[in-house]
Amino acid sequence: MTSSNILFLGAGRMGGAILRGWAKTVKLGAGVCVLDPTPGVAVGFAENLGVLGIQDIAELPADYRADALVLAVKPQMIEQALPPLVAFLNKTGVIISIAAGFSIERIQSLSRSGQPVVRTMPNLAAEVGLSATVAVASEQATDIHRNITKSIMGAVGSLRWVDDEELLHAVTAISGSSPAYVFALAEALAAAAEPLGLSKELGHDLAIDTVLGAAALMKENRDPADLRKQVCSPGGTTLAALEVLQGTPGLNELITNTANACVKRSRELAEIKGK
Repeated sequence: MTSSNILFLGAGRMGGAILRGWAKTVKLGAGVCVLDPTPGVAVGFAENLGVLGIQDIAELPADYRADALVLAVKPQMIEQALPPLVAFLNKTGVIISIAAGFSIERIQSLSRSGQPVVRTMPNLAAEVGLSATVAVASEQATDIHRNITKSIMGAVGSLRWVDDEELLHAVTAISGSSPAYVFALAEALAAAAEPLGLSKELGHDLAIDTVLGAAALMKENRDPADLRKQVCSPGGTTLAALEVLQGTPGLNELITNTANACVKRSRELAEIKGK
């Protein structure tokens, strides 16, 4: 399979991960253009993936037209960068954004009237091809636009769709930001090991490998509650530990409060970016 003409604005940590993941599933060529103002970044992708790499919009060939424009930069950069790039997007092309808090309406206001837009919320695991990504499409987006999005974003993990853009705030809390919650859990588990007599290195390794093993089990079973029950023996060590973890206030309440705080901040940032 070969790629269409796709213009990437930004090839930093997330944008670069998406590009590398996509390159594993399709043959990229000069029709794929990477525009990144950071010196050497776009050139590096050009050399490694065979794409067109440029540092400035002035370097784009005058007759270049993209089937999709992927916005993989920080939201504050979109305001200035997007309007001049619209001229290089086919009239039937789609804008795919990974920018948090930057609404479909805002993107359309900076492009064409009725511009098809797909907003996505990937997470950091895109770097290892395991992102849990959720997307929402504008009413102008067609199945063709959805399939282009699936080709790109599905290459770095799972892709699911919602119909209501407002739900992306919840998605941010449950999958977009939540890798940090898991990292914090592993960090806390490792920190608990040393006072118990384990070396810092051993505690670190055990914590990480345990999280990886538990994730693999959940991938197969799909029911965390069932797995938790399987591990717990009446009167056993695991049950004693979980009685503390799920006490008052317990883990469920803590995670609910965590997610609510994330959603609140996501909405606040969206309001700031919309002004």
